[in-house]
Amino acid sequence: MDIDAPAEIERLMPILADVETQWDLHLACTYSAEELRTRSFDSERMPPAWFEDWLKQAGQ
Repeated sequence: MDIDAPAEIERLMPILADVETQWDLHLACTYSAEELRTRSFDSERMPPAWFEDWLKQAGQ
């Protein structure tokens, strides 16, 4: 289903998709398959520099 969103949100969608993809890649490259199945990731954080870059992209 395709939903029309305001232009401001549409502009952010690629950035949000990148955040989600990088989160998945970060976990997959950091932890073993067993850890991914059993570990809680509540306290896991991505590098702050990544968010700084995304914020710059969002401000363009």
